Amino acid sequence: MDSDIRTLKISSFSFMGDGIASLPDGRVCFVRVGIPGDTVEAQVYSVKKNFARAAVRSIPVKSDHRRESFCSLRANDPPCPGCVYAETEADFELQAKQKQYEDFLTRGGRAPHCRFGPPFPSPVRTGYRSRLSLSCEGGQAGYRADDNRTLIPVRNCPLARKEINETLSDLEIPEDAKRLLIRYTEKDGTIVRFERPGRKERHPDKSFLTEDLGEHGTFLTPTGSFFQVNMPVAKALIDSVLAYLEQKQPRYLLDLFCGSGFFSAAALRRFPALRTVGVELDPDAVRAARLNVSRLAPGCDARFLTLDAGKFDPVRTPAEPDKTLVLLDPPRTGIPERLAEALKNWGPACIVYVSCAPDMLRRDIERLGSGFEVREGRLFDMFPGTAHFENITLLEKI
Repeated sequence: MDSDIRTLKISSFSFMGDGIASLPDGRVCFVRVGIPGDTVEAQVYSVKKNFARAAVRSIPVKSDHRRESFCSLRANDPPCPGCVYAETEADFELQAKQKQYEDFLTRGGRAPHCRFGPPFPSPVRTGYRSRLSLSCEGGQAGYRADDNRTLIPVRNCPLARKEINETLSDLEIPEDAKRLLIRYTEKDGTIVRFERPGRKERHPDKSFLTEDLGEHGTFLTPTGSFFQVNMPVAKALIDSVLAYLEQKQPRYLLDLFCGSGFFSAAALRRFPALRTVGVELDPDAVRAARLNVSRLAPGCDARFLTLDAGKFDPVRTPAEPDKTLVLLDPPRTGIPERLAEALKNWGPACIVYVSCAPDMLRRDIERLGSGFEVREGRLFDMFPGTAHFENITLLEKI
């Protein structure tokens, strides 16, 4: 069946944004660039036991939800894998993501009482990313194709802020560079960093960058450390966490994977009596977290520990579990089983889980066991046009 051309009707989206169709033998086929409602001529290029993969070659019948692509690299062969919804109507993309989020949480009856809020859309669909990380090879920078080998050169990314694209458009890429990082803030302008093997780069921007989050204040963050890329949606995340703190009135906040103190500093600014412990492995981010709290909430009771949050045992804190809100904001891989077990045994009053990977979120909820119930969830479209999104899920101890 490999390399066959098939006429396929796209019925839905997969989690990662491929169209889903059925082959005559009943196998699921993931169709790159397919949109629900399309009838496509697609070339099957990979066949496995239970599924196949295909790429669209023509679209005899176009979906009502199909739009002109906002990314020219989607027409590349192979296409850029980032903007999987570049040809999809914005509202339809948001509906698809909401369904994916709800399905991950409720499948198998896992969260029967969960209340889902309306998805929070990004105010803009392009030009929002304040950080761009690209692979480099042979004096070119770009994204890796789905095979993780082929480099797709990029001089303008529609997701990036215009200031980043202006820098990228004529940036000279060293032949030996392996990665390129470009960040932009209103205060600092555009910052460029290359990763070059065998070289310890000297950076004039060794101090922190300053991110402006409006009424929540300005936050210091190390150039190379994680920080949210879509500031309007980042503000909405803070608002949601603050609303849970207002609702639950915990005495203690345990902020795991706290980064630069993004949530802790905003929380202490609003609730200065909150006793807070933040845990983060990145020492530069921990230093920024301490500075952020000292600037935004001086005199508050906050400790930040340079530790692997995945190996942290909350028993080590003075916090009383029944008076504690645990905030989890892990990387895309989710929380390690060891941490899930520690939280299950400790039994905090509630957990607010900020996730960019609903598949890992579901796994972690299962690891936390039957002692917690999923109560609320809301999607935040931090990365419009792509397969990814943020969500905040509330779990309460039963």
